[in-house]
Amino acid sequence: MKKITLPILILITTTLFYSCFINPFYKEKDLINVPVTGKWLQMNDTTIEEMPFSARIWDIRQTKDKEYTISRQVTERERQKYIAHFFKIKGDLFADVILLSAGYHHIDSSTHSLCKIRLKGNKMEVSMLNEDYLDECIKSKKYHLTHTVSNDYQSDGVGSGGMIFYTASADELQNFIRENDSDKKLFYETLVLVKSQ
Repeated sequence: MKKITLPILILITTTLFYSCFINPFYKEKDLINVPVTGKWLQMNDTTIEEMPFSARIWDIRQTKDKEYTISRQVTERERQKYIAHFFKIKGDLFADVILLSAGYHHIDSSTHSLCKIRLKGNKMEVSMLNEDYLDECIKSKKYHLTHTVSNDYQSDGVGSGGMIFYTASADELQNFIRENDSDKKLFYETLVLVKSQ
């Protein structure tokens, strides 16, 4: 197995929750409180042997009613911070996540990412929306979501390498998830966390 170096790991985890969804996946009335506060230890990852132990600890705190911060120390000098809001679609738990900072850099962006969450006792399974797959489906017209394409890459309407910015409303995004939740490629497993405190 090819080893992943620490700089590549930092890049991967920085982009884990970095997205091109302009609007949130929720409306205020959708938000719920969930029992996720505490420290969670990341258990499964092909890069885990390359991680410092501190990078495996995800610290989740409730900062406001129905709002949570997630942080972790990727290296001695590199810290990531996210903000998360939880809601349900068809009984399944989801988190809308925004990357706030990575290392020394405050991220001046409020783009949203989506995770499907499964809580089982002291275990949390987190599946990320597979945005590469979604982009392919939008380009091939398998799926339809309101979007725009960056002008830098627009060559064929969508652009073979163009960056898609999803401008769909929360209602449209939730309807999309409801209608296509049977597509197993839409979400992929990335993290298994076990509560340590």
